[in-house]
Amino acid sequence: MKDIAWLSPFIALSAALFWMMLVAKLYSKVKKFLRLRKAVTEYHLRHKKEAEAALKGLESVKGKTNPKLIELSDEYAKDVLGSSVYAPWLYVYSAVAGDFREGWIPDNYYGEVVIPSIQGLYENLSPLKASTNQLFQSSVFPDLAYYINGLFLTKNCTVINESDVKDILFSNSELVVYKLENSAQGRGIFFFDRNSFDTKKLQELGNGVFQDHIDQHKFFKECMPSSVVTLRITTIIDDLGNASVRACYLPVSYTHLTLPTTPY
Repeated sequence: MKDIAWLSPFIALSAALFWMMLVAKLYSKVKKFLRLRKAVTEYHLRHKKEAEAALKGLESVKGKTNPKLIELSDEYAKDVLGSSVYAPWLYVYSAVAGDFREGWIPDNYYGEVVIPSIQGLYENLSPLKASTNQLFQSSVFPDLAYYINGLFLTKNCTVINESDVKDILFSNSELVVYKLENSAQGRGIFFFDRNSFDTKKLQELGNGVFQDHIDQHKFFKECMPSSVVTLRITTIIDDLGNASVRACYLPVSYTHLTLPTTPY
C-alpha cells in the first residue's frame, strides 16, 4: 500500500475535477431549463395580454361574454389542451362566435405545440429571408438582394462586390426596403434611397433582405393611410402535398382605420 500511497493526491484531484465537471454540466442544464421556462412564460404572458385586449375591444361593442362560455373555455383548455394558459384566446373566439366550439386552436397553442410538431427543424427556415426565393423560385417576391454574414448577394445568391451594391439596388428603384431576418410586426424594417444608402451602416444592422418598395393599392391606402396593410393567409399541405387555404384575414389598427369612400 505504501507503494501506491503517492497516488492518493492525484486520485483526490481527479475525483474533485470529476465532481466539478459534473456540477458545471448540471448547472448548465439547469440554467438552460430556466431560460427556456422564462421564454415560455413570457410567450404565454404576451398572448394573454393580446387576447385580453382583443376581448376588451369586442365586449365594448358586443357586451360582456356569457360566463358559461368562459367556463367552457377554461375546461377545454385544461382537459383537452393541457393548460389554462390556452384559455384567453378561447374567450376571444367564443365572444366572436357567440358560442363555444370544440376543435378551436388558440394562437399560443398553435405556435407552441402545432407548428413545432408539424414543421420540426424546418420551422427555423422561415425567418431566413434569403431562403424564400430560393425555395419557391417565383417572381412574385420583391427581393432585390441579400446581406448575409458579411456578403452581399443577388436574389440568385451570387456574390456582389460591395462597390456595386448601390447601383444594382437602385438601377430600377428609387426607394428600397431592408428587412432584417426574423423581423415582424413592423420592427427591423428600414427604408433607403440612393442618397441615404450606406453599406457600412447597413452591415451594422445585420443579415436581411433588400426588397423593392411596394406602393399598395389605393383601397388599402384609404383604409390605412399611415401604414401598409398586410393580408394574412393560413394554408395547410395535406398528405398528398396539395396546399389549400384554411383562413384569411386583414389585420388593421383601430387608431388608423378609415373607411374607403371610393367604390372599387
